[in-house]
Amino acid sequence: LTITNLDTLQMCMDLIAEHYGEKINIYDWDSDHYSDPMVYDEIGLGHTAGMFQLHTPAVTRLCKRFQPRSIADLADVITLVRPGPQRSGLTEQYFRRRAGMESVTVVDERLAPVLAPTQGCIIYQEQVMAACQVLGGYSLAEADEVRRLLGKKETEKVAAAGTMFIERCVERGMDRGAAEALWKQLGEFAKYSFNKSHAWAYALIGYWCAWLKVHYPSMFLTAALSTSDAKDVPSFVNEARRMGYQVLPPDVNQSGVGFRPAGGIAVRFGLDAI
Repeated sequence: LTITNLDTLQMCMDLIAEHYGEKINIYDWDSDHYSDPMVYDEIGLGHTAGMFQLHTPAVTRLCKRFQPRSIADLADVITLVRPGPQRSGLTEQYFRRRAGMESVTVVDERLAPVLAPTQGCIIYQEQVMAACQVLGGYSLAEADEVRRLLGKKETEKVAAAGTMFIERCVERGMDRGAAEALWKQLGEFAKYSFNKSHAWAYALIGYWCAWLKVHYPSMFLTAALSTSDAKDVPSFVNEARRMGYQVLPPDVNQSGVGFRPAGGIAVRFGLDAI
């Protein structure tokens, strides 16, 4: 994906080691690192500039509304902001249920544990697969094939898969009408479902950015300015000023190739950004 934020993260950690002598290894983090209230407070306030997948206006608005407090919450936000869930009304249904304005219902109680983390809504492809396993006794490979088919427009194959799904669910004790309704629901949600493992990977990178920005702001800002596209430099300059940091002009005697931290309260403009 050519994720520039990975360069930002690495440069930030290198700067921290260089200036503070602290070696940060994000792969060694335990659950406490991922439960930092200061980090989630900043995300909830919409201070998301430089945070992978969280920085766009649409996601920032959703973060302010959602007030995420975990990686799972961030993954849901990243998924719910996509055009499919937004256009289908799935995003609003999720929020109504989360706010207690609408009851959480499932077509079969055996699905309750599968859908509990997402307010009874099917937003992930893995949930489509789990529904096939729990209700139809599918193997993982068979469930994955259903997931794949539902994402395609192969009408005849989808119809055949639906017939098989309904029969297998009925054989395992499900009401036929409920099974038919669930298959229709799965087909609808599959158009919009996202891969959960993908969403979590996105959320992790976004959280790493947020954590470094909160705890090492000058180093993060320096790294973000140094690795961002030229068109994004002005927005990061504004973000630095919002956070109380000066962005000093380029100086032939002081500037490096890229941006550099200067005295803890400022960032010096890099020569290659001119």
